[in-house]
Amino acid sequence: MSCKISITMPDELFGRLEKVRDKFNISKVCQEAIAREVRIQELSTETANDEAVIERLKLQKAQNELTSGQLGTQDGAIMARNMSYLLLKALEAFEMSTDELDNPTPLEVWEKLSNVIPESEQVLIGSNIDLDEFLYDKATSCDIEFEQYIVCFLRSTSKFLYETLKTPTKI
Repeated sequence: MSCKISITMPDELFGRLEKVRDKFNISKVCQEAIAREVRIQELSTETANDEAVIERLKLQKAQNELTSGQLGTQDGAIMARNMSYLLLKALEAFEMSTDELDNPTPLEVWEKLSNVIPESEQVLIGSNIDLDEFLYDKATSCDIEFEQYIVCFLRSTSKFLYETLKTPTKI
């Protein structure tokens, strides 16, 4: 048996949801997020045995990685629109070479990425955002799992490049 509940969200989020609601199961996403949070809360109130603490920390880490990945995907999709072709190709090449990194720190990933971004292409078109500085700030942030963020960021920019180039331009 299932029970119904209502959720409240800001108008801005609801407007964005309306545009994409047919692409995923809203109920399932909410159920998974609530189940994860309920389990974290249950583990927080249980007697602090090692297994409960480890499970709680793993769940919180997974939740943070999910959030970091979503943020990376969103930032990549938005910023890709202001990137030059050369920058998009450099990021695509970097994405393909990330397999050679063996458990790198966020700053090692940023440094390697910084080396492939052409200096003349660092400032995004039509903005004053310096991609190198932007990614450095993300790498040094304690709020996100940088590895998950950057993987999703790079996938998102590569997807934008692929989808843009496969779409015929109308003249």
